[in-house]
Amino acid sequence: LGVLFLPFIILSGRSLGYIVQFHLERGVQLESTAAGILMLGAKIFGVELATESIHQAIHLSGELSSRGAGVAAILALLIFVFISIYAARKMQDPDDAPARRQWLIRGLAATILALLASSKVFRPQYLLWVTPLAALLAHADPPRFRAVGWRLFGVNLLTVVLFFFYYPELLKLQLLPGMLLLLRNGVVIWVVISLLRSETPVIAPCEPVSPIPGRPKKILMQFPLILLFAWGTIAAFCPVSSNDLWLLLREAADIVASGEIPQVEQYSAVAAGRPYLAHEWLSGLIFLGIFKLGGGEALTVLRAAVMLAMLLLLWYSLEKKERSFVLAAPLLALAAYTILIRVFVRPHIFTHLFLCVWVFALAHWRRERWPGYLIMLVPLQVLWANLHGGYIFALVLGALMTGTAAVLVWRPGWSKDEGYTRSDVKTLAALTVACLAASLVNPNGLGLLEFSLNIGLASDYIKQVVFEWASPLGPKYARSYGREAALGMFFLMWLGLALNVKRRPFLDAMLALLATLMAVQAIRFISFIGILGFPLAVRAWRAVVDTQTNSLPVRRRPLIEAALFGLLLASTLTYGFPYGQSKHRQVGWGLGGRMPYEATRFVAAQGLEGNIFNDYGDGAFLIYHLYPKVRPVMDSRIDVYGSELAREYFASRDDPLKFFQYLNKYNVALILLRKSQKNLQINQYLNYIPATKLLLETKDRLLFTYDPELLPPEILQPKTP
Repeated sequence: LGVLFLPFIILSGRSLGYIVQFHLERGVQLESTAAGILMLGAKIFGVELATESIHQAIHLSGELSSRGAGVAAILALLIFVFISIYAARKMQDPDDAPARRQWLIRGLAATILALLASSKVFRPQYLLWVTPLAALLAHADPPRFRAVGWRLFGVNLLTVVLFFFYYPELLKLQLLPGMLLLLRNGVVIWVVISLLRSETPVIAPCEPVSPIPGRPKKILMQFPLILLFAWGTIAAFCPVSSNDLWLLLREAADIVASGEIPQVEQYSAVAAGRPYLAHEWLSGLIFLGIFKLGGGEALTVLRAAVMLAMLLLLWYSLEKKERSFVLAAPLLALAAYTILIRVFVRPHIFTHLFLCVWVFALAHWRRERWPGYLIMLVPLQVLWANLHGGYIFALVLGALMTGTAAVLVWRPGWSKDEGYTRSDVKTLAALTVACLAASLVNPNGLGLLEFSLNIGLASDYIKQVVFEWASPLGPKYARSYGREAALGMFFLMWLGLALNVKRRPFLDAMLALLATLMAVQAIRFISFIGILGFPLAVRAWRAVVDTQTNSLPVRRRPLIEAALFGLLLASTLTYGFPYGQSKHRQVGWGLGGRMPYEATRFVAAQGLEGNIFNDYGDGAFLIYHLYPKVRPVMDSRIDVYGSELAREYFASRDDPLKFFQYLNKYNVALILLRKSQKNLQINQYLNYIPATKLLLETKDRLLFTYDPELLPPEILQPKTP
C-alpha cells in the first residue's frame, strides 16, 4: 500500500481519497505495461485507440482499455500475493539470519518492481522508488545484484529517452515509442525474475572456456561506436535552413565578381554606407563553392561530415584505456547531443570543429609532450580567424593553459594529477603568442581582434533581441532539450571532479570552469560544455572508479551500448532529431526551413523594386534573391546596424503609429511579414487601410505594397485629449 499510495501523496500533496480515485479510475495510464501491450495489439489488428486526460495523467480510453485496466488490477493483486508468499517461505530458515535478511530485501524490491510492471499506473512510483533502488543494488556484493542494479539504470535511461524525446509520438500512439515502452517495462520484469531466482551453486567447468577470439571481440567493441557515429552523422543530415547562409552566399559571389572583400555595407535599406567588417568572408567562399558544386544537398553533406569529424576528434582525444571505460561512449552521445543542437551551415560550425581539434591536440600533448600537436594549431589559427570570430577562443584556451601551467610550476602541490615544468610554460606561452600573431593574418588586421572582443562581450541590445545570444538559463530556452543535455554534462563533469578532489585535478577544474562560463553566456555557446566537458568527465569518472570504487564495472558493455545507440539511430531515422517537445529536425537534405521562397519568387517575377520592411529572420534570404532591386530594412548582421537602428526597428511594431513613421522615414515600398503573434496587430491594420495593398498571401506570410500618399492623416497624427 505504501508503494502504491505514498509516492502520489508526496508528489502531488493530494488527499488519500483523491489518490484512491486515481488508482480506481477506468482505463490504463499511458506509461503502463498494459498500455504498451494494447498499443502493439491495436497496430497489429487494426483496432482504433484513443487517449483522455484523467486527474492530470494520460490514459487510454474506450472499452478495450477498461478491460485492460481490469486485467492489470487482477494481475497486480495476484503477483503481490504470490511474491509475498514466495519471499516469506524463503525466509523461514531459522539458522541462516543473513539469508533471511537478504530475502527480505529481495522480496521488497521484487514487490515494488512487480507492482510497477503489472499495475495500470507506472510513472509516479518509478520516480520515487526505482532510481535510488538502482544505486543501492549496483553497489551490492553479490554479482547478480550488481547486474540487477545496472539493469535498473538501463530502465532509467530508457525512460529518459522515451519521455524526454518521444512523448509526443507516444501520445499519438505510434508504434516505435510503444515498443520502447514495452522494452522498458520488460527490463523491469526481467529484474523481478532475477531477484526471485534462487541461488545456485557455481560449478567449475570441466574444461577452460576459451575467450572470444581477438578479431570478433574487436568487431563487437567497435560496432556500438559505429552506431554512435552513424547516429551523430545522420542526426546532422537535415535540410539546410540557416538564414545567415544566404547573406554569406551573396557576399561571396560579390567578392568573386569584384576581387575585393567589402569594407562598406551595401545591402541594407537602413545601414547602407556604414563601415562593415566582413569577418566571415572565407566561410562564405567555402559555402558558395560547395553550393555551386551540389546545391543544398552538398551543404547538407558538409554539415554531416563536419559532425562526424568532431565526434572522431573527441573520441580519439581520449587515451586507449579511457576509450574502453564503461561511461566513455554514453558520455560521447551526451556531448554529441549538445553539439547537434547548434550544428548549422553557418560559420560557427568551423568554431565547433576547430575547438574539437584543440581538445584533441591539447589532450595528446598533455600525455606525450610532443610539440607537433601544438605546432599544427598555428596554421589552423590563420584559417579560423578568417572563417569565424570564434577564433578568439583559441587565444583564451592558450592563455588558460599557460597560466595554469605556470601556477603548477610555482605551486606543484596544487595538483597530484599532473606536473609541468618551466619549459612547458614557455611552450604554451609561445603557442598563445603564435596563435595571436596568426590571427592577425586577415584583411582587417587588428580591427578583427577588436571586433571579436566587442561581439564576444555581446552588447545588451543583442542579448535582448537575438535568440541565440540570450542566456540558456532564461525563459527563451526553457523548453529546449539542449539545456537539459548541457545541464547533464555540467552535473557529470563537476561531480566527477568533486569526487576526485584528493587527486586535485587543477588543470581539468580550470578547463571545466571555462566550459561552464562559456556555456552560460549565450545559447550559441551551449555546445562548449559538451566539447570541452566530454574528456574532462571521462577522465574524472575513470579516476573515481580506479581510486575509490573498485566494485564498479570499468569495461564497456558493447551489447547495452549497441541497443542504446541503435535505438537512437532508429528513432532519429523515424521521427527526426528531437530538440524540443514536439520539435524534430527531419532527416533529409537540400534546402529547407521557413524561408519566404514563394514571396521572393513573386517579387522577382513581378519586377517589384524598393525598400522592404521584413522580419529579422528573412533579411538575408531577401538580400540573396532580390538585391539590388529590393533592400531589406534588417538582416541577421545586427552588429552592422548597431544599438540605435536595431532598437528602432524592433520597437517599430509596438504600435501602428511607430510602424508607419518607420516606413516613411526609410522610404519603404514593400512589406513582407509573417503571420505571427508579434505581427498580428500590424497585419490587421495593413489589411484594411487604403495605403497598403495585399499582393500575395502564403501559408505563413503576407506581402503588401505601401503608398504613403494614401495613408490617412489621423494615423500619423497623435490624438489630442
